[in-house]
Amino acid sequence: SKVLIIIIGQLRATNLTYSNICDNLINKLNADLCVCTESMPNTDYSNNNFTLKSKYVFNFNKPLDYTPLFDDYYNKIIKNNNISDNVNLKKLLELEDDSMGPLKFNSFYNQRGSGWIIINLYSFLVGKLLENDLINKYDRFIITRSDFIYRIEHPSLDLLDSSFIWLQNGEHHGGLTNRHTVLSRLNVIDYLNVFENIIINFDIFYDKLQHMVPLNIEKYLLIHLKIKYSSKIRFFPYIMFIIRNADDPTNYKYGEWNDK
Repeated sequence: SKVLIIIIGQLRATNLTYSNICDNLINKLNADLCVCTESMPNTDYSNNNFTLKSKYVFNFNKPLDYTPLFDDYYNKIIKNNNISDNVNLKKLLELEDDSMGPLKFNSFYNQRGSGWIIINLYSFLVGKLLENDLINKYDRFIITRSDFIYRIEHPSLDLLDSSFIWLQNGEHHGGLTNRHTVLSRLNVIDYLNVFENIIINFDIFYDKLQHMVPLNIEKYLLIHLKIKYSSKIRFFPYIMFIIRNADDPTNYKYGEWNDK
């Protein structure tokens, strides 16, 4: 089967992880590579090793405020699904502290987290997969990060039934982890369409999330996948861990630096 590995989000710690990820993931699975990220001021990924190795590079300029992007997605969802234009997203944002930002409907809605950034990247990636007909070109998809170190080789995809969504068994933070996901052409678009599901099933999300504060992307993903694929989620061992350079950017917690 043909495999596409998609590294999504900021390209962090790649000077430390590139060889390890190539050996234990990309080459092990004989996969093509895609980078899906956003350009930030004073950050140039064009000469990054992962970018140079990629068959596909999807990139957009990081905005200060993501609200116009979500307004555009919202209008398309309303039109394509022929549903009422009565979803009050601000009602959902009022549940949050600062873990899901950054939407700036006004000064109150200015969270510092990365949850909505991830949901935006997922929506952006859906458009690029469809635009480039990648759903018909590949059988399996792995959505992952650049800052993993693998302790052993990634499991063969022959062992991971393509009818299921496979997550690493760890870092769930009250929901389901989004750090590394093994998908297929059967479920990759539905998996990524988190924002569409929020709009279509807004009342379900709101009713559940109001009891799950503080919120994070993992809790949104839990509800999303329970609606879409409640009996189709499986786990494999957490065989990797995340690292960073001392000066790598982050939208949330910096962790503790270890010289070793």
